[in-house]
Amino acid sequence: MNKRIRKGDTVYVCAPSNSMSDISDEMIKIGVERFNTLGYNVKIGKNANKEGVMGIASLEDRLEDFEAAFNDERISLIMPIFGGYNSNELLKHLDYGKINRSGKTIIGYSDITALLNAINMKTGNKMLHGISFSSFCDPNIFDEVVNIFLKIIEGEKNIILESPEYCAEDLWFLKKKYGPREKYKNTGWRIVKEGEAEGELVGGNIDTLLTLLGTEFFPNMDNKILLIEAEFNQNPKKFMQMLTQLMQMGCLSIIKGLVVGAFSRTNLLYEPNVLDEMLIRYTKGYNYPIISNTHFSHIDPIYTIPIGGRVHIDCIEKPSICIKDSLYD
Repeated sequence: MNKRIRKGDTVYVCAPSNSMSDISDEMIKIGVERFNTLGYNVKIGKNANKEGVMGIASLEDRLEDFEAAFNDERISLIMPIFGGYNSNELLKHLDYGKINRSGKTIIGYSDITALLNAINMKTGNKMLHGISFSSFCDPNIFDEVVNIFLKIIEGEKNIILESPEYCAEDLWFLKKKYGPREKYKNTGWRIVKEGEAEGELVGGNIDTLLTLLGTEFFPNMDNKILLIEAEFNQNPKKFMQMLTQLMQMGCLSIIKGLVVGAFSRTNLLYEPNVLDEMLIRYTKGYNYPIISNTHFSHIDPIYTIPIGGRVHIDCIEKPSICIKDSLYD
């Protein structure tokens, strides 16, 4: 069971994937101060800024930082700086019994998908697919990003998630003073297939999820709600290839519902006639609800949602997702 995250607890920032070295001290200060304002302390792993020739720290350094979180009683939430590559390298070396007993929650997306699903699979504890620490360093972070995150860690139930009014995909961290954000009117979440479904959520970044294939860490998808999203500049042909793999594995025939994250406006998969027709083709004969263009992806605002949590998909009139249970149930 997840340990309750309380005001005064420590949020632990580490780098199980790419190094933190690309993040400026000014950005880090913004993120730390935001957490302090919300009532939480921040501790940064001692190896978070290390990087080798591949832009990531050694396996030993990343493991040392990650495991340190489970030895500090003050820490209740582990938040990687961002994704990148190769967090799956840690999986075979983790003490899942210790992780389970600690009840600590991990939040992240993209490459952190490997840790979220593996730890949920091994312990049964819920993990959070959602914002990374770098998101908290955005001085113009979307209000709904923070509000949804807080509702979840504060233990609320029956949280309704709906399409935001505005989106952004600009590289804010490269701008002078990190803004302003270039927001645009959202076209909305789309119902690809009508219906309703309820079940436990699995998945995340499709590329990272498939790195778990054939291992003990790949999630059981029977009667689950599957979330898939892709990297910012995802090659549409590669996405089709990965979707084909999920279909041929039989995953798309046993799930209860499918949630697909939004793509950049510069990507061919942003077009409904491309993505949604592809989803219909690959799920032909399966009668479950599908929502696309959702905000569990690399496009802001990035919503938080629990891996291993019970969610309800409503694809009848206005698409929405309800997080049914508390993080601590």
